[in-house]
This record gives sequence, structure tokens and C-alpha cells, in this order.
Amino acid sequence: MNKTISGLIKEYFDRYPNKDLPHDDVVDYVFKSFPKARDPWRAVRKLYEEGYLIQVGKGVYRRVPGYRGNSSENPFPSEVAGGAVARIGTFKTIPASTSFRRANSLQPSF
Repeated sequence: MNKTISGLIKEYFDRYPNKDLPHDDVVDYVFKSFPKARDPWRAVRKLYEEGYLIQVGKGVYRRVPGYRGNSSENPFPSEVAGGAVARIGTFKTIPASTSFRRANSLQPSF
């Protein structure tokens, strides 16, 4: 059965749920199965970015079953985002050319 590097990493973290696991132990596990694996560190970081893992510290990750993390498209829950808009209100956008002229007009002329 062919396994992917990401699949091996998921298998390793699923074997030790709710434990802080150093990056190096995971990479050693991958290299035992795939001696010529290319960049398993990147696969660990990708699983973290996808929300499969939680980064506890530098080079230390944890798998909490059922945790899926925040998506990068919508990083805040709707109640938090709605509260921020209510507190801040709406802003009027200024075209870039206008703000550039304003910034230059504030500069002293010599």
C-alpha cells in the first residue's frame, strides 16, 4: 500500500492524540518509512496551516481530535467580526492618488 508523507504524519499524530510532539520525532518516523522523503518538514507545516495540527511552540505540534482550526478565508467567528464592525463603524476609502498627494503635501519643502 502506497502512503503519502502527509498520510504518515497524520497517522503518527493520530497515534498520539493530545500530546505535544517535537518536529524531529515526526520527521524521523517519516524517514523510517521513506528514507528518501523530500522535505517532510513542509508537510508538517502544511498540515498546521490547514488546521489539522496545533503549533504549541517552535517545532512542537499537537493533534487534538476534532479540531479543524480557523480557515484563512474567514479567520474570525461571525460574532467577533460583527462586534468589530459595530465598534469601528464604516470607513470611507480614499483613492490611492489622493492619499499620495496628501502625504506629499505634508512634507516640508526645502
